Amino acid sequence: MFLKKCQISRYGEVMNIAIDVRSILKKEKTGIGYYTFNLINALAKIDRNNDYALYSKIRFFSRDKKPPALPGENFRHKIDRFNLGPPVVLKNTDIFHTSAYDLKPPKGAKFVITVHDIIPKVFPQGHPKDVLEKLDNLLKSVLAAADVILADTKCTANDLKRHYSGQTGQKIKVLYPGVGDEFCVLPQEAKNLYKETLLKYNIYTNYIIYIGTIEPRKNINGLIKAYKALKSGHNIKQTLVITGMKGWMYDDVFKLTEELGLKKDIVFTGYVPCEDLKVLYNFADVSVYPSFYEGAGLPILEAFKCGCPVVTSNVSSMSELAGDAAVLTDPYKIDSIADGIYSVLSDVGLRNSLAQKGLKRAAEFSWDMTAKNLLEIFKGF
Repeated sequence: MFLKKCQISRYGEVMNIAIDVRSILKKEKTGIGYYTFNLINALAKIDRNNDYALYSKIRFFSRDKKPPALPGENFRHKIDRFNLGPPVVLKNTDIFHTSAYDLKPPKGAKFVITVHDIIPKVFPQGHPKDVLEKLDNLLKSVLAAADVILADTKCTANDLKRHYSGQTGQKIKVLYPGVGDEFCVLPQEAKNLYKETLLKYNIYTNYIIYIGTIEPRKNINGLIKAYKALKSGHNIKQTLVITGMKGWMYDDVFKLTEELGLKKDIVFTGYVPCEDLKVLYNFADVSVYPSFYEGAGLPILEAFKCGCPVVTSNVSSMSELAGDAAVLTDPYKIDSIADGIYSVLSDVGLRNSLAQKGLKRAAEFSWDMTAKNLLEIFKGF
């Protein structure tokens, strides 16, 4: 085991582990923020031996702002200075872990980075060339500096090996994410208890749900066209609920909605917090995730955990995470997406079978297991 200082504390021999938690401080957390938040809490739950320093923004240490509550007694806050001047030298620190590559890798500790995806590299469409070059150089720098590179899925691991073989070498390990206990099955007979939540988002009928950022890679235009085909060809009555923040190049989505005459049939909720997301998953007829590319695709697992049948793409990590628990479709073919959705809407037996398979699949992904596997990686230094 790599220990710069094997010290004695109230927990015995400890590793001093520093973790970059800047992503959890955003008011409206998205994928990486939720990942870091859940990982930190899982580590606090299973590890009372090692000491943790959580690095966050300086602005959260001002008089009028407080940093988030610490998850355990062996955790403490530290101020992030990673991009101020030369690389920071971490003292009395054995391991530094981050999910970001917009920082100067610190010195003095083993450096572990989690790469959730390399979307700008494998799906560069729409990104300005100068932005792509900047991101590429940043990623090369942190990958070269890393002692261990963690990938959420085998798909991302393979992408890293293919595009950054010169920087990754034999340093890549797959560490699957978990799906939080905040996602769970709610009793259908309790639907009236959650009616206010649905009404808050202008949901009044049965619905199909998409959850994710509104941007070209997510293939929302393809979903809308498939939805139009289902209304025209099968006269389906479900509303299409599109949940998530505006990303970039989102105007086309709203323009297409108007062009197809679907303004009254599609609900755009904007950002939805986790406590409401589980309600939306639970009472949806089907969750559709038709993305062209994902490094992980956590909404698939979230829907599974809520007992919601899933239709998703047969590419990248989506088929890897879904296994045999979802209907897989070709994201480049509108008919394929439409047929996949209709197969679920029209077949109660399939819908129930997918719900049960999804629950079993989701049980294979827990944050406790992710944290346990991460600790084993740390101990391997």
